[in-house]
Amino acid sequence: MNKQQKVAKRRRSSMKEDPRNIQAVCPDFMAQKQEETQSKLAKHIENMKNASQAYVKTCFYDGDKTEHMWIKVEEINEEKSTITGRLDNEPVLVQNVFYGDMIQTTFDKIEEVIAV
Repeated sequence: MNKQQKVAKRRRSSMKEDPRNIQAVCPDFMAQKQEETQSKLAKHIENMKNASQAYVKTCFYDGDKTEHMWIKVEEINEEKSTITGRLDNEPVLVQNVFYGDMIQTTFDKIEEVIAV
């Protein structure tokens, strides 16, 4: 193996594949990631049901402004895949929602979960 081949091999071995590339060429990768996400979500939902208080973080949009805020969960509807609750943050950037507003979001928009 010449010097150029060694450098190319070392470069290839140090590079990590971008998951977006893997998704494009390997449909099983997406199916596996979706299964993992569904499994984690099911655990989170069960934890929220059993908790005295639960919060979910989601992203809010107002034109070109975005803000990630917490919702205090009041209702979980597994049939419709929705969570309803009250906004538990004072918005700083977005002006179309306010602290205490009743908010409904879908399971796929949940970024984080806290259940206590």
